Order: sequence, then C-alpha cells, then structure tokens
Amino acid sequence: MAPMARSRKRPGKREVERDLVRDLLVRNRDRLTEKLVHSVLNELAPRLPDLGEHLAHLAAYDNDARIWHMGAFLLFSALRGPYVADTIKNRVQESARPVLLGALRDPHVSDQRKYTLGPIHHLAGGEMSREEYEACFKDFEGTLHGVMENIFERISDQPESVERTLLDMGLLNGQGDANAQQSSAQSLLHICDHLRGRNDSAVAMLLATAVVAGAECRLGDNEMRHMVEMLASVRNERSAWCLGELANWPALGQWADLAGQYAQQMLSVGVRPRTHVLSELSHALASTVDASGSRSMLLFYRTGEGGMDAIVLLLNDRTGVRDAWAVFEDGCVVEEKWRADGPEGVEFAQVSLAYVREVVGDALALHREQDRLPPARLMLLRPYLGNEPIPLKRRKPNLGSYMLELLPVSPHLVEGSEDLAQAPVYANMGFAGDQAYQFLRENLPKRGRCRLAKAKLDLFAREVAALERSALLERMAANLEIESLAGRAVRPENRLAAGVWLGVTHDVVPFEKVGFIRALCRDAVERIGRNIRMGYQNQDEVNAAQMALDKELMDFEEEMSDDEDFEAPDDFLEEPPF
Repeated sequence: MAPMARSRKRPGKREVERDLVRDLLVRNRDRLTEKLVHSVLNELAPRLPDLGEHLAHLAAYDNDARIWHMGAFLLFSALRGPYVADTIKNRVQESARPVLLGALRDPHVSDQRKYTLGPIHHLAGGEMSREEYEACFKDFEGTLHGVMENIFERISDQPESVERTLLDMGLLNGQGDANAQQSSAQSLLHICDHLRGRNDSAVAMLLATAVVAGAECRLGDNEMRHMVEMLASVRNERSAWCLGELANWPALGQWADLAGQYAQQMLSVGVRPRTHVLSELSHALASTVDASGSRSMLLFYRTGEGGMDAIVLLLNDRTGVRDAWAVFEDGCVVEEKWRADGPEGVEFAQVSLAYVREVVGDALALHREQDRLPPARLMLLRPYLGNEPIPLKRRKPNLGSYMLELLPVSPHLVEGSEDLAQAPVYANMGFAGDQAYQFLRENLPKRGRCRLAKAKLDLFAREVAALERSALLERMAANLEIESLAGRAVRPENRLAAGVWLGVTHDVVPFEKVGFIRALCRDAVERIGRNIRMGYQNQDEVNAAQMALDKELMDFEEEMSDDEDFEAPDDFLEEPPF
C-alpha cells in the first residue's frame, strides 16, 4: 500500500486575513479614492483586529508595486485621516508599528520603500533618531535625491498642484497638532529651498499660501519668518505679486508688514508683480443673498485639456469670506449641481470678473474691520481673480436700472407690500438676531402654533425687528442688483421690492406698519419658534447645524457614488472562515 501523501499545511488566521486584504486591493486598485479608503477602513477594522499589521506587511513586502503603494496609502489614511475613528487609529497603530520597524531594519527591503515607510512608522508612534533612521538605508542621500527629483517634476505654480502639495503635507487644513504643523512647515521650507532656481513661481505660490495657512493655525514665529524671508529671496514677478498680496491680506499682522517691506524692495529694483493661470475665464455666476446673509460666487475657467475649473466662493454679509474651494477639470458638474440642488429661493445672474472682484473686496474689507483672517484657500485661488490688487473697500449695490430717482417718495411705495414676502428672493430675509430669539423665548406660548397676539407682534416689529432694519435693506439691495444683472429687474416683484426698499429707506411710514415688514415678522416668529422648540439658542447654532448637515449629505453622496465602484469579495466583510 502506497504511503499517504503529506497534506499541505493549512494557512493560519493571519495569512487568510492578509490574503483577503490583498484581494480587496487587487480588485479596487484602479478605483480606490480617499473617501472610499476611509469608508473601507471603518468597515474592516472592527472585523480584522490586525488590519494594521496586514497593511504594513503588504506595504513592506508585497512584490506588486501598485499593491504595496496602496497598502501604504491605506495605512497612512488610517493613521492620519480625519474620517477614521480614534479607536481604529489606535488599533492600527499598535499592530502596524512592529512590522514597520522590522521592515526598516530589513536589508532586503529597498531604500525607496523604506523612505515611504519611515514617515508612516513615525505616525504609528515609532521612535527613531535621525541617525538610526539613516542607518537603515544603503544609500540615504541617493534615495533622498531621487525622491526630491520626483517631487520637483510634479510641482508647478498652478493652483491645483499647489493645493495637492500643501494638502499632502497637512498644511492647508490645519491638520495635526502644533508639532506636526511645525514639522510640515520645516519640510516645506526644505522642499522650496531645493526647488529655488528650478521653479521659482511654484516656490512663491507654495510659500505665500503656507504663510496664510500658518497664520490660521498659529504656526510658530520662527517658521513664519523663514517662509516670508524665503519668499522674498525668490526675486521674480510671481514672488513680488505674492508679497504684495500678503501685505494687503487682512489680519496677517506683523507678517503683512514684513511682506510689505520686501514687496517695496522688489519694486525699487524693478521687479514688477505679476501672476496668471493657464485656464481661460468662461463665465461667472453670482447668487442672491439667502436668509442668513450668505451668497455664493462661482467662476468657471476653460482648461487646455477641454475641461472646466470651477472656483466657488461663499460669502456672508456679516462675516466676510466663509469658504473657498475649487473643482479642477470637472467644474461643469458644479454648475449643474448648484442650479439643481441649491437653496430654495436663491437665484443666479451671470456677472463679470470685475463685479466678483468688487464683492470679494467688500468681504475682505469686512475681514479687515473685524481683524479676522480669510480662509487660506482664498490665497491659493487668488490668481483666478486677476493680476491687479483687489481694493479692500465696502461697496453699495448699483440700483440704477430701477430709476428710483424718478419715483415719488410717499407712502404709496409700500402699499400692497405684504405680497413681497411670498416672492422667493425676498422671503425669510430678516429678523433672526439674538434679540429676536430672546424676545420669542420670553413671549411665545409653550405649546401650539408659534404665533404672537397682535399687540405682541407690534412690539416685536417695533422694538426687535427694527434693530435689523439696516441688514434687511442691505440684503434687499444686494438681491435687487442681482435680479437687475440677470435681466429680471422688470418683473413685478422686483419693481415692488425696489419701491419698498426706497420707502423703508426714507421712512415713508413707521417701520412696523409696512406690510412687508409685518409679513416678515410673522414668518420669523414661526421659524424662530420652531428653532427654539428644537433646542437652538440662536441663529448661529441653526446655521452651524445646517452647514454640518449639508456637509454630511455631500459626504454621503460622494461615498455612495464611490461605493458604486467598490468591488469587495462576497465574503470580505463576513466572519473569516477559520
């Protein structure tokens, strides 16, 4: 009888788990996005306690370059990604650290791969001196030179490249603690020092944006000074332009003064400021102001590759520039989505770049008055708004098309104005200040409909709503201007609104007696009453909650669209077959 063949050793639990993780990477190597990475990590980590070990092993030892790069990217995202739970980060950190340390000390692991694994080992809590780290390499200086050359080839002075570089370094979103920010700033200075003389325009845009981002996260004076000084050492047109912008940037304090000194020095030796973007302006849109005083500006630029860059600016008449971001190449989708899913009652008009610059200048003037920094991304996207400096000054809307000077100033201007509160552009326009919330907390019934008796409504209109009279008139004027720019000034509701604006401006009747004002008061009572019963203390809390909800919905939509491309093994998220 022939001897029985020895059975093959059954793979252990770790090998099976690692094969499952690798299979996932193979199936999705062409479709794995950052948002999907976070979604996958949050799904996998609770089911695979040693996920960090598996990712570290793939990143260190897999023979397929695409797979080990993806393993390293997943591991980096797990340790630093903002969408990953702390418990998952801690678990991944503990199981990945010994594998990464072993790989760094393994002479069979290539220097190029060790250079990728080193920062991840540091993020995982690994401690290693610079001397110990360099001793892990066969040729550290040669590896560093090769990596830097690769970085230099990818970096350009265009906003998309600058944004990607600063995001990768954690400098644009205030990621990490003070030590991480300091380390990232020092790394940027190192890169820019090597990049000088090869791409000075890229150095200028990187440093200028990093200065504003550093001021936002209160980066140390030493790094801030070095960035401004290195920017000044690059004596070209783009550097001169960046220094001039920093000198004019609101709330930048001593760094604006220092940049201004260097900008003057450049002008004195004949270096003229200049910037540009490679894409060409297609069109720009401006929205009407919503109930919170917010509006948006959208600029679209045709790219040389046949795509469209979209620049989105969110402004508020009480806080200035709320946010700024860009969608590169796929900007046409932004316009479609904005028109289809924008806030109810918000209308758009096509506007000129000059108009956008005026409105942005008005918002920046507000930042200067309040001594508050605008978002750093505005500096990144500033070249899209033209080469010339943007004057920081408040503006008044142009209502010339309504020919208000021909209207008799009399009580007839506000007759029938209560109907205006039903027009989407002018509905829900005012009366949501802290005093309104306080008044209604004290006077609204605890149950039933959110309504006030006539005497109380009169008191609300006379003593509370009147406090927001100027804000209401400013928002009405802004919307009248947008409606005029869109060619809609002839519509009856806009003609009525223009008359009401003129009548309220000249107090043709007491403020609380204007039909439009009383209708707005009734709407405000119902709206604020609902908010109070939901537990909100003021409109800022309501707006913050709405912004958070909008962001969650946007993230959910993105994840759902990503999940359409996600292809996991049928049993991947089930219990492993051990």
